[in-house]
Amino acid sequence: NLGFGIVTSHAYRTAGGYRVTLEASDGIAAGHATADVTVLPAFDARAFFESGPGPISLDASDDDLAVRFEPVDGSFLSTDVDPDLVVLQVITLAGARIDIPTTRAALEADDSDGNGVAEFVAFFPREPFRELAAAGAIHGRTRMELTGFLYRGGGYVAPIEATFLRASAFSLQITPNPFNPQARLTIQTRTEGEVSATLFDVRGRRVREVIRNERLKAGRHDLLLDARDDGAGPLGSGVYFLRVTSPDGAIVGRLVVTK
Repeated sequence: NLGFGIVTSHAYRTAGGYRVTLEASDGIAAGHATADVTVLPAFDARAFFESGPGPISLDASDDDLAVRFEPVDGSFLSTDVDPDLVVLQVITLAGARIDIPTTRAALEADDSDGNGVAEFVAFFPREPFRELAAAGAIHGRTRMELTGFLYRGGGYVAPIEATFLRASAFSLQITPNPFNPQARLTIQTRTEGEVSATLFDVRGRRVREVIRNERLKAGRHDLLLDARDDGAGPLGSGVYFLRVTSPDGAIVGRLVVTK
């Protein structure tokens, strides 16, 4: 019977002949099949981040990172690019290679750098980069390779570098501010542990307990704050203070509720 299931891929680092073995098991029965494949040399490509050569903040937003790429000296045709098999290989400080697949198919875009070659654009999630940075696997300038496959066989590779930045301190951001009816609280923590966030008025009276002793991992956390008190009543317009405590210490942010 014909079956469908997991689709996987593997990037070969060297051209040549290889024997590929597929093994499958349902826990009771098992089977395998082999096939011989020929890997063609990778064509040269050029890649760069759409945001430019400057540092990239991993905590600025949850938007995907856009990478543009193009063939070098006509090494391959735009019609040959398989848009679903674009991968960004991150080279860690230990020399390991971590594959981050594109979240959206790469599409032919415009010629943003004006060199006469139309570019493709591929989008990659920020979260894997955050996890690698939090684990200490990457820091500062990071080497990567953008790789992909062509419909006519073979693939392409483009070296690319970027400096990834993370907030290194316990911090709080409130946007928008002033606000009504909602604001987003972005809390950056360095240490896993219990976090509390309490809202006070200008007289120091507690009006809202946003979170209480909630255990959060180290990293960025986004919360929504409604302009209401603990009794679900609307907050009056004016100045309020949000106190956030965590294993990293305490921090206070000033916010304004408008009519």
